[in-house]
Amino acid sequence: MPTILVVDDEPLFREVVADILTAAGHRVLVAGSVKEAIATLQVEKPAVILTDQMMPDLDGWEVYQQMKSD
Repeated sequence: MPTILVVDDEPLFREVVADILTAAGHRVLVAGSVKEAIATLQVEKPAVILTDQMMPDLDGWEVYQQMKSD
């Protein structure tokens, strides 16, 4: 099963999504902010990234743009 990175500033949402994906057999990484997600991507290469669109530091589209430029 692929590794999935879940990025969301809401701890409960991250936990619920991670539990569901883990139960389905996926390896799940979580990040509570864009900064944390970018740091995770420096050492991990998930197959899928699920991100919130509206976060305090950057929105989901900006996360993708930043990853694409890296």
